[in-house]
Amino acid sequence: IAHTYLVQETEPFSLVSSTTNTGTEGPTWLVERRRPSATTKFTGTMSHQARRTDRLSAIIHAFSHFVYGYSKGKLLSCAPARLTVHIKGTLTNIEGKDIMVLFDLMTHTESVSGVGDWGDEGIRTYIDEHDCQDLCKNLGLNDMYPLTQEVPVEADDVEADSNSS
Repeated sequence: IAHTYLVQETEPFSLVSSTTNTGTEGPTWLVERRRPSATTKFTGTMSHQARRTDRLSAIIHAFSHFVYGYSKGKLLSCAPARLTVHIKGTLTNIEGKDIMVLFDLMTHTESVSGVGDWGDEGIRTYIDEHDCQDLCKNLGLNDMYPLTQEVPVEADDVEADSNSS
């Protein structure tokens, strides 16, 4: 059983909350009291360079690449592209085995899904910073899911184009 409590941010809001509206209620976080304090940070909210060179880190970075590519092309056409970011882990002993438990996952989506979601800016940052390592290459992720982002066409641009014809 996890012992948890709620914490609400006050101004100035943290970068991870992606809340910029002053004078509003800050986001509320669910906090686990007994989470081990030693954590491994694999990615940040807006920082996606590989911090480590071990196998687990390579798997996590390849996973983020896969999630973005798969969600762009395989989900329902109305579903936004998703990117899993800000991944941390803590080594925990479960039934005598040391297990890395991942937590604090966040996403960047084209439609801004909530706290920590930097939308198109977050996706662009990931595309600019992700460097496919051996695992991405061996899995063929860049061939199946090249890291590109379609630039949305603004309604004003479409109207201007049709008026110029």
